[in-house]
Amino acid sequence: MSKSRSQSSIPAFLQKTYDILENPQLQDIVGWNEDGSGFLVKNVIAFQDQVLPMYFKHRNFASFVRQMNMYGFHKSRSDQKENEFIHPHFKKDQRNLLKKIKRKSGEHGEDQFAIMELKPHRNQNISDKQIQQIMTKQQELEKVCKILIEQNNKILHCNQQLRNQLVQERFNGNKKLQKLKDYFLGQQQIQDDCLQKRALEDLIQSDNEELILPSQKKVKGEDSDSTIDKMEQLYDQQPLMLTNSLVDNDGMIQLIDDHQFNDICFD
Repeated sequence: MSKSRSQSSIPAFLQKTYDILENPQLQDIVGWNEDGSGFLVKNVIAFQDQVLPMYFKHRNFASFVRQMNMYGFHKSRSDQKENEFIHPHFKKDQRNLLKKIKRKSGEHGEDQFAIMELKPHRNQNISDKQIQQIMTKQQELEKVCKILIEQNNKILHCNQQLRNQLVQERFNGNKKLQKLKDYFLGQQQIQDDCLQKRALEDLIQSDNEELILPSQKKVKGEDSDSTIDKMEQLYDQQPLMLTNSLVDNDGMIQLIDDHQFNDICFD
């Protein structure tokens, strides 16, 4: 009965704070220091986002610090333990000492001491807000980075597809160019064969023309004038007259010699 009465005399704030420290699931966020003479808030963001709403129904770390200050808790002066809180009657495994912790009265001296203790907490509150803003911005940046990474992966995938397509198009283009080259070379070869064939036909035709009338005597160009003169002289002679000198002893008429004009031709 006396125990329950003593528990009821302990402020709920102190009891809940002690319950927090005895919760093993919260050791990564808040816990006792090495010698158990105080406790340390290891992760302020997680403490105000997870622990405070669970036990105190709010998320204001500055309000928690003010309550600690009103019950005479002091912050550690060590820079490495910025959020360590100490009280001579708040010790590990000594819950019975909580009844000795009293809330500060409104006397001038104690109020002045409380104000002096609250100043660093207010500065800390500002720092916590800055940390919260940084964490929020960090989360936003992580989301943006995730989106950019996804877009970058898509771009890389598209670039790879375009590269493969370009290689295939280049291969197909070279193949088509080779076909065109082979086609034009074939056409050129056909034209060359046709020209050679035509030249050969012309040569054969010219040879055949030279072989026409093999029995005729061919008169060269330079001999044509002299031949014509001879023929004119022949035909310009006086008509053949029968004279005594042309009659032989047998009474036969002696004829002019045959000049074989039929054997004469011109180029």
